Amino acid sequence: MDTGIQSTQRGSGHAALIDQLVDTYRELNTHVRRLPEERLTAGGEGGSVRSVIARMRIDEMRFAQALKERITGVIHANLADKDPVIGTEHRNDTTVMLISQFGTARETTLNLLKNLTDEDWTKQTDDGKSIQDHVQDLAASDRNQLQRIKQLLT
Repeated sequence: MDTGIQSTQRGSGHAALIDQLVDTYRELNTHVRRLPEERLTAGGEGGSVRSVIARMRIDEMRFAQALKERITGVIHANLADKDPVIGTEHRNDTTVMLISQFGTARETTLNLLKNLTDEDWTKQTDDGKSIQDHVQDLAASDRNQLQRIKQLLT
């Protein structure tokens, strides 16, 4: 995934958060993508690695959309009650495809974050939290989901 963020550009205090977001996708590619689909779908709906990654994909698409709305100030009311879409997802997508779709959404998030000023990162949004707070929450969610995947694979 080409995030367009070079390590030399990561001089701000937000570099560690960005690195965590990149590392999540790297972890999925390195340790999950290579596994057979049968192993990733084992455990049934809701208890499989595939279901965890499907949830991560939806959460990431929602995060990227919400971040875009916070940055631009343009709210897409027609998307409020619907899951965001990349346009390529289908009910029967393989786990590898879900990881790719997650990566596409994560790349959107990273591209939006790389253009923020320090002030943008820390400015309070309508919900009382800053973008930095939301990114910290996302990174924590990633850690929890990766731990869940690890448990499901052992």
